Amino acid sequence: MARLYVQTLGGFKLWRDDELVLPHAWKTQKMRSLFAILLTWRNRMLTQDQLIEWLWPDLTPGSARNSLRVAVSHLRRLLEPSLERPSDSSFVHTEPQGYRLDTSCNCRVDADEFEAHYRQGVAAERGGDPTAALTYYDAALTRYHGVYLPDDLYADWAMTERERLANLCLELLERQAQLLADRGDFQGAIQACRRILERAPCRERTYRRLMRFHYLNGDRGAALATYERCCTVLADELGVE
Repeated sequence: MARLYVQTLGGFKLWRDDELVLPHAWKTQKMRSLFAILLTWRNRMLTQDQLIEWLWPDLTPGSARNSLRVAVSHLRRLLEPSLERPSDSSFVHTEPQGYRLDTSCNCRVDADEFEAHYRQGVAAERGGDPTAALTYYDAALTRYHGVYLPDDLYADWAMTERERLANLCLELLERQAQLLADRGDFQGAIQACRRILERAPCRERTYRRLMRFHYLNGDRGAALATYERCCTVLADELGVE
């Protein structure tokens, strides 16, 4: 069985047995999109009708189903070139009404690792171990290189997962900022808040925290500048002159 690693955060890349699968290996864009969709719903079945609606909405039912079968066959061969029969795939399973991507064995996904480290950090924080929590949060952030599947920014099937992971990253940074401030590392807390505002520039509660951390760090001028910046950004967002 091949070993797969998939990067989804900040860009899409696939490694098979530690070798990068080059773009030309994907026979068609539809084949790549099929994998991305199955990956988004990994370990859950998607019906043929769902996949056809996303990938081949303009084809006749017969043509669409044939295109799906061909794309699935090519995808299986790409993931496991040594397969004797595509139907023997360890990853893309045929279900009674559709298909399922199985990532439970020999397939790592950066988004899963990001979320796992985040959950471990929350558990450590709730267990009273802030040092371990910060270590887990740092490990999670090394996986979060950007939004989920940015090449599919306007695809309906990717939006919910993209928003969910982006919100987890913001929550992580908020927790990290507070833990750093609690131990007196206000500069670190300030940096975490700035990273939040890079991703969510209208997050008012982050401006309030940032003002407080600047003040506690002894920089009243920076606290005032943050307040003024907050007023400007929110006024622009609300269309207030």
